[in-house]
Amino acid sequence: MRMLVSAAALALLVGCSNAPAAEPAAQVTPIRNADGTMTLPPGMDMAKLTSALPEPAGPGTPLGPYTPVTVASAAGLPTHTVYYPTDLSTFPVKDKLPVLVWGNGACANDGKRFEKTLTKVASHGFLVVAVGLFETTKDAPATTGKQMIEGIDWAVKANAAPGPLMGRIDTADVAVMGQSCGGLMTIEAAHDPRVKTIGVINSGVINGGEAAGSRSMSTATKDTLKTVHTPALYLNGGENDASFPNANDDFKRLNHVPVFYGVMNGAGHIATHRHRNGGRFAEVITAWLEYQLKGDKSAAAMFTGKACGLCTDKAWTVQRKKIN
Repeated sequence: MRMLVSAAALALLVGCSNAPAAEPAAQVTPIRNADGTMTLPPGMDMAKLTSALPEPAGPGTPLGPYTPVTVASAAGLPTHTVYYPTDLSTFPVKDKLPVLVWGNGACANDGKRFEKTLTKVASHGFLVVAVGLFETTKDAPATTGKQMIEGIDWAVKANAAPGPLMGRIDTADVAVMGQSCGGLMTIEAAHDPRVKTIGVINSGVINGGEAAGSRSMSTATKDTLKTVHTPALYLNGGENDASFPNANDDFKRLNHVPVFYGVMNGAGHIATHRHRNGGRFAEVITAWLEYQLKGDKSAAAMFTGKACGLCTDKAWTVQRKKIN
């Protein structure tokens, strides 16, 4: 596949005007072009970016107790889309309403791109703030890690401002998560002190040195992993997931925080996100959030103990650090 090089890279010169042009850095990650298309680096297989697990027959993944779920443009922040239980009377009297800020795969500016997964999460009593327009457009720019922080800021303001969410949001319990490029956005935002846990889904930072972050769809590098200060959930779709080697390398490097790394073998890069209510990946994401942000012991059993739920599930391969 032909590699596209930015004009800035071609214009870079070393020394005086008659010196040879510097060699452009090798492309190691997908690059989003001005027209919205992506250029893949040499050797990256598009099939590993589009691979998904076929949806099995049966009723599929159920929603949680808080249905229906409201999905709307974030008031005052139209670059984001929110999901929350329509009936908020339970919060905060009987249950907490923690916050999940979500980043999309491909850094896509579409707040409903992962509607099935995010509706599943919200139905268990969470406010989800997805980076992306409620009604996307063809020329919508790519989203960024900075917008994850903006999502946290919005939740704090919404809890204090007149409106349906006023006084109901648990702003002390915040997670940032994302799929593929959204996972890199998550790593970019992981340093924020308000974050209590992160989720890197079908994602991981490519080990390409400074070049990896210089012209890719994210500024995250391996050094950014050092800013992670909370428990981390990594989920991956196995060898047919384009991010598999990147996630493996991230897990090796993350030794200073608790990490749960689950691989659903053969699920691929899109995994189950298109299944009813997000399928198995949505179930695991929701359980992790209930464990980390609500202290739910039943949900914790999926991740903790020698016979943890995913540890004994033959569909999954599990590795853990600092999680008993």
